[in-house]
Amino acid sequence: MTTLNTSVSARAKQFEIAQVAVPRPVPGPLSYRVPEALAGKIKVGSFVRVPFRRSTSEGFVTGFVPASDPSLAGFELKEVSELPFESAVFSRKDLEFYSWVAGYYQLPLGEVFHCAFPKSVFRIPKKARASRAENKIEFTPSKDFDFTPDQSASFARIQAAMASGTPKSFLLFGVTGSGKTEIYIRAAREALARGKGALILVPEIALTPQLRRRFEERFGDEVAVLHSGLTEKARRDFWWSIRRGERRVVVGARSAVFAPLENPGLVVVDEEHEPSYKQEDRLRYNARDLALVRARLFGAVAVLGSATPALETFYAANSGKHELLTLGSRPNARPLPSIEVVDLADEPATARNTDNDAPASALIGAKMRQGLEETLARGEQAMVFVNRKGYSNFVLCADCGHVPECLNCSVSLTYYRSASKLRCHYCGFEIDAIQTCAGCASHSVRPMGIGTEQVERELARTFPKARIARLDAEAASTTQKLEAALARFQSGETQILAGTQMLAKGHDFPNVTFIGVVLADLNLHLPDFRAGERTYQLLAQVAGRAGRADKPGRVVLQTYMPMHYVIRSSTAQDFAAFYSEELEHRRAFGYPPFSRIAQVEFRALKESAARREAERAAALLAHLQGAHPGGVAPAFTFLGPAPAAVAKVANRFRWQILLKSEKSSSLNAVIKTLRREGARFIDVDPVSTL
Repeated sequence: MTTLNTSVSARAKQFEIAQVAVPRPVPGPLSYRVPEALAGKIKVGSFVRVPFRRSTSEGFVTGFVPASDPSLAGFELKEVSELPFESAVFSRKDLEFYSWVAGYYQLPLGEVFHCAFPKSVFRIPKKARASRAENKIEFTPSKDFDFTPDQSASFARIQAAMASGTPKSFLLFGVTGSGKTEIYIRAAREALARGKGALILVPEIALTPQLRRRFEERFGDEVAVLHSGLTEKARRDFWWSIRRGERRVVVGARSAVFAPLENPGLVVVDEEHEPSYKQEDRLRYNARDLALVRARLFGAVAVLGSATPALETFYAANSGKHELLTLGSRPNARPLPSIEVVDLADEPATARNTDNDAPASALIGAKMRQGLEETLARGEQAMVFVNRKGYSNFVLCADCGHVPECLNCSVSLTYYRSASKLRCHYCGFEIDAIQTCAGCASHSVRPMGIGTEQVERELARTFPKARIARLDAEAASTTQKLEAALARFQSGETQILAGTQMLAKGHDFPNVTFIGVVLADLNLHLPDFRAGERTYQLLAQVAGRAGRADKPGRVVLQTYMPMHYVIRSSTAQDFAAFYSEELEHRRAFGYPPFSRIAQVEFRALKESAARREAERAAALLAHLQGAHPGGVAPAFTFLGPAPAAVAKVANRFRWQILLKSEKSSSLNAVIKTLRREGARFIDVDPVSTL
């Protein structure tokens, strides 16, 4: 038994009950006695193992209470089983951040820990961890690029904020290719010079390798990478090297917002508008929002960067919540790409490809074909964008109209020609592609709609000598496949890259001079209030991949709706025009930024059960509204209940209610009430209402 000195014994006697949050769906921290052998060793932030029901669970110590605490009277408490690591895994300041997250999303603290700490981090490897010297990255520091006047002015404001030592947030609003990354790098260097760390968030794993290289060229083995595509060992080693203070520059995707940087001085959210910053299950956090909170709590500077800011972010900047920094031009006076709109209604629709699919003009029209031919002739590269994966959206029997649907979800199955499969994008259900209709036994089964596979096939048919590849979720299903595909394109091995929105996200390929957008209005009329914003952002971002070096860029944008305000402002590369018109639509219907919203979902094996739960919640909400005295407007409104746009997913029927309130406090109070009444699936600040 360990011999304790008097002071430790006194402290252990005073605080012998540890409050432990377990990453399980339980309301709050649980109480455990601290065994004498661990007295004085366990502290706030310790990772422990504890008895939980009939098994054991990992847990995190959030505080202590004396054994005399009245709330513990009559309870026989179990003991903490194990303290695997002597040092704490988070600080009191970190705990303040985690507690804020739990309060904002109205979830137990254990749910936050479930997201913040990957299980692999606490698996002790069989072999000793390699030393930092053995993992050292050999690099030759790159020289700084010359700043444009806009870059210099923006960096000076960020530098001054860091020197002040007080938290401040900026929106770095720069056209595509305007040099935002170089500002991030200089700001990170400034943070390190002040003895602090830098956290750089990117929206997709696809962007991590490229940005990682840029930072490693400047900071070498100070850089750590965190994202879900890492092996368990790599993630564990990076995590602990950050926690020990060995790597002070963290580059990562959404979950890296929880990286254990002890003293962050800079928090960057690149492409802050991207919906992929939103976690869609359990703790449905938005990493952009948490980045701002973390910077504020730690006294750091936050920089949100985008060429197409989220409407709420730009509104907040105009309202003074963030300081607006503008980069209006590309370095070396490189012009933005020219954008030409092709009205598909004027294209001849007689020619069809050899598979009797969509009209050839709906895939590669005359203007796009000409642009691709000229690009290939110059030895340059091109991207062709369509925001649908697979070969076609669905298959249809031309005789009886039957469309194969998922057995588990109320959606049609997407046709993948390369795999000869029909797949569901929601639950993963798949069957072999059919040749005969299940409804009438006809052989007139045809693919309908378009997808990346069909575009890739049409490109190969049109340009048989060109080296063509596809970049979508199937073609880049692993980090290794993704990095290999990007490397082949970077080296010039691939001449034309066809793909989905993965093409649009921050890539910098100097030899890309032509962009083709197959169907620009594909997502414009989805039943979601952000459909217009998402379409504008995608079009502007994908167009921005062209002409980023010393060669001019050209974009051909095919559409059936050339006069729609989203298409017009995209073509003119006029964010201000888009923002002004879109803001008025939001104002008219009371959507963000003029309110905060939350979506409440009810799921059940039977539709009647889901509807019944939704109607019960709606009655409760109506009662809460009616509690206001006459003449006083209710603190919140709600829409529904109604079936979700996709009414069944994974054999669960879904009904929804949308909450809206101008006051965060009012919305939080309603959510708290719904949680107390048993509502499980609540998405606070949803990025999509589908």
